[in-house]
Amino acid sequence: MSTIKITDPERLEAAINKIREIATKYLEEGSTVIEIKQASKEREMKKKYHAMIGDISKQVTFYKGKKYNTATWKTQLIEQFATEMREMGKPLTHDSKTIPSLDGLREIIERPSSTDFKVKESSNFIEYLYATGAEFNVAWSEHSLRAYESYKEMQ
Repeated sequence: MSTIKITDPERLEAAINKIREIATKYLEEGSTVIEIKQASKEREMKKKYHAMIGDISKQVTFYKGKKYNTATWKTQLIEQFATEMREMGKPLTHDSKTIPSLDGLREIIERPSSTDFKVKESSNFIEYLYATGAEFNVAWSEHSLRAYESYKEMQ
């Protein structure tokens, strides 16, 4: 799959030429679908919060001085964010749920997934990450700051 982002009319002709080149190659394998759509705020938001979670995981030690990897921090941060949203009376659209294990002997908590966040939930999550980062004295990396600039351009 190929994605081409066009940000201004001056680049349209070059993008059309690139699309023609890619489509020709794909057509050798069979019929091809070309989809044109508005750029998504959601993708820019995801880049932003993943960069922020990465900064938190690199800089923060937690619970008995232990460092956690990015995946663990993401789990912790999303679960805490979901809990706080619930406490404010604004549960996530796809909130945590408890399900039985396959053998029926235990309960498993299925945490919300950032993939299911609506745009407003993603925006609130970014604000939550800023607040959490401030609590832990996180210095945001250049990568996070660039992602923020890209995100703000979409506003």
